[in-house]
Amino acid sequence: MSNVVVISNASAGPLAFLQFSQLASGATKTKTMFTIDLDPFVGALDRVSALGGFVSIDGVARTGSQLVTVAAVLSASTRAVRVDTTSGAYILGMMALASVPLNTVVNINLAVFGGNLTIDGNGAETINGGANIVMTAVGVKRLKKTGATTWITV
Repeated sequence: MSNVVVISNASAGPLAFLQFSQLASGATKTKTMFTIDLDPFVGALDRVSALGGFVSIDGVARTGSQLVTVAAVLSASTRAVRVDTTSGAYILGMMALASVPLNTVVNINLAVFGGNLTIDGNGAETINGGANIVMTAVGVKRLKKTGATTWITV
């Protein structure tokens, strides 16, 4: 189960609907919803995203968050990933370790399962000593940079 914050503007100017949800096996349970003035919160939400919380506004992932539905390589700024493998199994490539600081943590949330997700180190970089790891069910993997060529799960 993972927590998600969804903000929808729906052409309401500076007002937005803030929805806190818990996702379990692809189903959403809404906890609360209310209207807020969006402008003061965008910077704060970007900070949440940079710390590993997935944030999207009107379906667009904010800086530090990345929504993945097909094979992709993560950008160097990504700290939270929400993955949907409805289209089938595919490979998610990690960003080059040289592009992120030591002890960087990336949260990968396989939120909707339709096929295995292979998380692949960039080039010769490793994850837990191997070339890749495979997620075979909905869940979260937290990868931490521990060296110039190594990620580990934490």
